[in-house]
Amino acid sequence: MEQRFKTSGQDIDLLMQRCPGIVDLLDLQDIASFLNVHPNTISKIRRDITFDSR
Repeated sequence: MEQRFKTSGQDIDLLMQRCPGIVDLLDLQDIASFLNVHPNTISKIRRDITFDSR
């Protein structure tokens, strides 16, 4: 069993690496629930990634 000593951002990055199209298939609410974080956390990280890539 894998130990989880990661930040929410690292969990989201890992999920996106393993399942790149998941945000197109699931609502952010579902992804947040799976990662055990608040949906606002997912939105903030997604916004940071979007603005960093500009």
